[in-house]
Amino acid sequence: LPQYMYHIKRYLTVKYLIKHCLNHMPRLGHYLDNIQLDELIEALTAKSCSLTFNYDRLEYLGEALLKLIHTDALLTSKALHSWVTYLHEGDLSTLRSAMGCSARL
Repeated sequence: LPQYMYHIKRYLTVKYLIKHCLNHMPRLGHYLDNIQLDELIEALTAKSCSLTFNYDRLEYLGEALLKLIHTDALLTSKALHSWVTYLHEGDLSTLRSAMGCSARL
């Protein structure tokens, strides 16, 4: 039963990601909506899950999605908005990289 719950959770996570992107980044959302769910799940599955598939094959897609999500979080967060708007482009890039570093994930 736990394994079935895990697979359902992954499916729902990807569906929520698509819904979030459709609402906040429509162009990306429509693009993701046209990709097969199995491929999106694979692109977002880490090696550490020890499944027969992981994001190595679709690593570029997983990394691009993480960068977009981090950028969206930085630019649309109400809590961060008051000081993020004053940062230089390079500082925003550094901050986004820190959000996605291996230690944080």
